[in-house]
Amino acid sequence: MAKRSWRNLDPGDNGYPPLLREVRQPPSLHVAGELPVTAEMVAMVGSRRCSVYGEDLAYAMAGELAAAGLVIVSGLALGIDGAAHRGALDAGGLTVAVMGTGPDTIYPYQHRDLAARIAGQGALVTQFPDGTAPLPGNFPTRNAVISGMSLAVVVVEAALKSGAMLTAGSAAEQDRLVMAVPGSVYSPGSRGCHELIRDSASLVTCADDILDELKKDTGRTGRLPTLEWVAFGDTRDRVLETLAAGGLTLDQLQRALEVDPSEVAVAVSNLRIDGLVAMRRGLVEARRRT
Repeated sequence: MAKRSWRNLDPGDNGYPPLLREVRQPPSLHVAGELPVTAEMVAMVGSRRCSVYGEDLAYAMAGELAAAGLVIVSGLALGIDGAAHRGALDAGGLTVAVMGTGPDTIYPYQHRDLAARIAGQGALVTQFPDGTAPLPGNFPTRNAVISGMSLAVVVVEAALKSGAMLTAGSAAEQDRLVMAVPGSVYSPGSRGCHELIRDSASLVTCADDILDELKKDTGRTGRLPTLEWVAFGDTRDRVLETLAAGGLTLDQLQRALEVDPSEVAVAVSNLRIDGLVAMRRGLVEARRRT
């Protein structure tokens, strides 16, 4: 990311995130891209070493929330963060990545291309100056900015001691809504989520649950949009027709369609990008349509 593409933003400036301005000692920011400060923001965070279940769910929920007009905020990390950013981008929505490094250091290196996409379809944000390396002590501060600019924090997967749990703690201190996605009781990667739910976080399993919680907490009235599609003239049509009766695994879908598994995988992948299907709990499910 070229240095000239970044600009400074102080708490008193126009375009500063309004919710972040309310926290104690709001930081000055460096921003690349356009911060969508007139839209409502929701943070989605979780484990770097996430399960396929968690990654699919974060991608699908972020995409559906972005399609409903929310901006997805996360931390550019591997795992759940990256899935949430990609889900919002692929759905044509906006996302904000809050970094724990200086503007001249994209971390992790694997997300350089993702960071460039985010800067063009949302914004990269950091409070750290050039030359700041990804030191462990930076990330709790980064996490407080993630929660500070958001209406709510959704934790998709988290171990008991993790950055996602620190973000949830910051959210609670900032009087933000905290939500968590349940997982297997045998999975160490979901124990943090279960502790949050036990300690009064809202249990959510899909984008509609998140919108319902926001409505109760803030009076927001939005719902997931119904989607209209026209015939594609290929396997995607058959996938959507088959899923009209309910969700199926990829194997079940392939057997029902009697086509090559790779053809089903490509069709489902394209439909997910278009926002017409989502992956939930291992099932491919059709979004509502007119």
